[in-house]
Amino acid sequence: MNVLINYWVEKINFLRTSVLSGAEAMLLFFILFIPHLSFSSTSTTFDRANNLYQEKEYAAAITLYDTLIEQGYASAALYFNLANAHYKLGRLAPAILNYERAHKLAPDDEDIEFNLRLANLRVVDRVETLPELTFVKKIHNFIYGKSSDRWAWLAAGLLWGALLLGALFLFTQNPALKRFSFFAALLALILSIICAALSYNQYRYLQNSRYAILFSKNVYIKSAPDAQSTDLFILREGVKLQLLETVGEWQKIRLADGNVGWMPVKGLEVI
Repeated sequence: MNVLINYWVEKINFLRTSVLSGAEAMLLFFILFIPHLSFSSTSTTFDRANNLYQEKEYAAAITLYDTLIEQGYASAALYFNLANAHYKLGRLAPAILNYERAHKLAPDDEDIEFNLRLANLRVVDRVETLPELTFVKKIHNFIYGKSSDRWAWLAAGLLWGALLLGALFLFTQNPALKRFSFFAALLALILSIICAALSYNQYRYLQNSRYAILFSKNVYIKSAPDAQSTDLFILREGVKLQLLETVGEWQKIRLADGNVGWMPVKGLEVI
C-alpha cells in the first residue's frame, strides 16, 4: 500500500511541475491510466518478501527488500520490515540504519520509534543527548514529530476548508452565518499557511541535516583528518553520527553529546 501511495505521489508531482505539450499530455495519459505491470510486480515482490519474513526466512526476505530499494522504491513500511529482518539476524548496524530511514519518513509512527529504541539499547556506546529546555523540546517534538507530507496534507485540507467557508460567506444571506464563515475562513487560511511553512521547514531540515550510522565494529575518532593525529575516543557499531564536512577519505562527525572528531568515510552508511 505504501508503495502504491509513493507511486501516485510521484505521478502527481510530475504533473504539477511539468508544462506539457500535446504529445507529452498523451504520453502522460498512457503513463497514468494504462495498467502498470511493473507496479504489479513490485507489489508482488513486497508481498513475497513479507511472506518469507513470516516464515523466518530473514536472509531471503532481505534480498527481496533490497531489490525493491535498488529499483528506487522507498516507504516507511519497506524500511521497517527490512530493519526487522536484519534485527532478527543480529545485524545491529543495518537494523538501526533502516529503522532510522523508516522513522525519517514516518516520525510519528509508534512501532518504528519503539523498535528503534529497542535496537539502540544494544549499542555498546551510550551517547547522551545534550539537554534542552522543556518548552524548546516540546516545540521541536511538535514540529518534527510529523513528516513533511503530513504537514502538507494538513495545509491542503485547511485550504479547502477556507475555500468552502469563503463560498459560504459569499452565498449566505444570514448575517450571523456570514460573519462566522468570514472569520472561520480567515483562520483556516492562516493555519494553512502555517502548516505549509512547517512542511517546507521539515523538508529543508531533512535535506540539510545529514546523519549516518557507524558500521565499523570499532573506530578511533581522531582530532584531525590524519591517521597520525591524536585519538580522541573510540566508537563502536550502531552509533548515530551527524556528518559535518568531508576532507578526502575523512569525515568530520558530531555526536549527540556535542563531541566532534574525524573518522574514515568508509565506516559510515548515510541515513
